[in-house]
Amino acid sequence: MDEIENMLRIALNEKKSRERTICEEILDKGFIVVERVNKNVHPNLKIIELDGKYLVTFLDTIQILDLFFEKGGANPEDIIPKRLHPFLSYLKRNGLIYYDGKRQKYVFIT
Repeated sequence: MDEIENMLRIALNEKKSRERTICEEILDKGFIVVERVNKNVHPNLKIIELDGKYLVTFLDTIQILDLFFEKGGANPEDIIPKRLHPFLSYLKRNGLIYYDGKRQKYVFIT
């Protein structure tokens, strides 16, 4: 019985060590969408509530995108880094940004 318990402990410890933190996943993908998130996780994370889910990214990423929106006008895809393209596509697809014709730039909804 002790041998089985030891094997279970080892298996659980290995699983815990393989789990990645929110920050590690965001660094890998640029953003994540989760069903639950603690809003007090970190002050440098931007959490946007979607329909029952949460989009989580770094606050710096939002600020960088806003800077590229200022410079890029109607086509920010031409000047943003390639690692931000999937995030920009996700924002457009889900209606989290829109093109404001008066200001000649994309604007965040939230």
